[in-house]
Amino acid sequence: DVAKSEEDIGEIFELFKGWVALNRPSLNIDEVATGETWFGPAALEKGLCDEIKTVDDVLLDYVTAGYNIYEVKYEPPPEIPR
Repeated sequence: DVAKSEEDIGEIFELFKGWVALNRPSLNIDEVATGETWFGPAALEKGLCDEIKTVDDVLLDYVTAGYNIYEVKYEPPPEIPR
C-alpha cells in the first residue's frame, strides 16, 4: 500500500537524519537533509564526507598503517540441472 510505504520511507529518513546528526555534530542537518543527493566535491563542501579517495588509495593507506588486506569472494554453488 502506497501510504504505508510513504510512512516507512519518512520514518527511515528521520532515523537516518538522526544518525547523521549524531555522527557529524558540526553539520547543519536541516540544511542538508532535503531529500537531495550530493556526490564527490559537493558532498565534501557540505561536510557530508571527510575526503574523496579511490578504493585503491584507501586500501594503500591501510597497508601503510600495517593492516593486512584480504579479499573475500562469495561464489554461489553451480545450479543443479533438474
